[in-house]
Amino acid sequence: MRAYEYVVKGICDGKLQPGGKLSDRDIAQELNIGHMTVREAMGKLEEHGWIERIPNRGAFIRKFTQQDVKNIYMLREIMEAVAIREIAEGATKEHIDKLQKCCERIESSCKNRKIKDYQQADLEFHRLAVEFTGNKRLCELFDALVLQGHLAFEILVTKAVGMILMNVSESFEHSFPARHIHICQAIADRDPDLAEKLVRKHIRYGYEIISEMVDLGNNLRKKSAKA
Repeated sequence: MRAYEYVVKGICDGKLQPGGKLSDRDIAQELNIGHMTVREAMGKLEEHGWIERIPNRGAFIRKFTQQDVKNIYMLREIMEAVAIREIAEGATKEHIDKLQKCCERIESSCKNRKIKDYQQADLEFHRLAVEFTGNKRLCELFDALVLQGHLAFEILVTKAVGMILMNVSESFEHSFPARHIHICQAIADRDPDLAEKLVRKHIRYGYEIISEMVDLGNNLRKKSAKA
């Protein structure tokens, strides 16, 4: 859907700023598509959490807050717990092989402290786990939540105070790979209860790190304002 992708790309690239108003008519003219097509895309953008519609005012780009980050991780935990249980009950050898290759990439990137490589491998691991369910709508929502999580992290942490994941996390080289490896092993062992427990713990840990960094950033800004 061109209009949907156009808006999401604009938000991620910074062309469309948080709080900015969206015009159905302007988007339709920009992309040379029908007004109804744009309205359908706007509905999906709202459903996926990219925009907010305010009665009698219009549609606005969502401003991501710390509460939004909590909500994103809460939804991811529920979503991935369901997905992990399903694949742990019926994963094929091909599924397990692909997840294990992701684990190898995660381990290598953490050992070499390459944060971008880690993020790509981590995303692929979680995306595959959801994709293996064969649920297209689940995959679409997962993709939206991941992009929003990264965007919120950039806004609230990286751009605000210049911190990255490895700055405050415990043993980046060892704990992060181990978490993924243990989840993968539980899937390979056909143990849905353990797999779900591990992925829930992993997602919650991710949120705790982000929350800690946001709090630290807020405290630094308050001290700077008082100085």
